[in-house]
Amino acid sequence: MNKKKEIIISSIIILICVVFIALFKRVEINGNGMAPNYNENDKWIINKLKYSFVNPKRGDVVMVKYHEEQEFKYISRIIGFPGEKIMIKLNKVFVNNIELDESYLPVGTLTKTVNSVKMKKINESEGKLVEAEDNKIINEGVEVLIPTNEYFVLGDNREHSYDSRSLGFVNEKDIIGTFFLKY
Repeated sequence: MNKKKEIIISSIIILICVVFIALFKRVEINGNGMAPNYNENDKWIINKLKYSFVNPKRGDVVMVKYHEEQEFKYISRIIGFPGEKIMIKLNKVFVNNIELDESYLPVGTLTKTVNSVKMKKINESEGKLVEAEDNKIINEGVEVLIPTNEYFVLGDNREHSYDSRSLGFVNEKDIIGTFFLKY
């Protein structure tokens, strides 16, 4: 192979790698907040640019940054959109007063309100979530309006998930990407 062809092939390979890094991110799931659909140690590729071209859809599974501590990232499912009213009542989720069909959840899954949590720094690189003082983001049977540019997200494993019930709404700028491919 001549030198010119080698340079062209090398340039194409580098370009493909740069595009892949810009569009996609490899992640490993830590925790079981989305089990059984997304399990601890599963490896996924997320699409970082999808929402630059299309709006999120209800049910999309996304990786988000916690607004108070950007290094803390978690995955959840988009449940409610800006301007919608969300309510948890009798262990079910209602959007604009209509019960949400959550066929992706295991039969018998109950959705309850929980106390809010805050990130407490342990040191420069570690933190832990601690329960806030008897404070709830959403109360049983009370409709809450989702603010402009914010989303309401929930984990599939409702008993073991940190999500909008405890962490608050997710700003659209804090959505890193959507889960795309398991490997």
